[in-house]
Amino acid sequence: MKDGKCPECGSDDVHSNIGLPTNQGNAIRIGIWSSPIPVDIYVCGNCRCVRTYVAGPYALKKIVEKWPRVNG
Repeated sequence: MKDGKCPECGSDDVHSNIGLPTNQGNAIRIGIWSSPIPVDIYVCGNCRCVRTYVAGPYALKKIVEKWPRVNG
């Protein structure tokens, strides 16, 4: 979706929160006492597909350190 194309339906009607003021809707927490981690959110205006990406390498590092890895 980062390229402006929806991976689900192929539409180019993709919208993002990038560039908007940061607020609680643009962040996740990795633990009850941790500070929010910024995320980039992409939404398809055609099929409503939503993709969320960690906004930067430092935030990704914090998640990899704290969250358990999914095995499957």
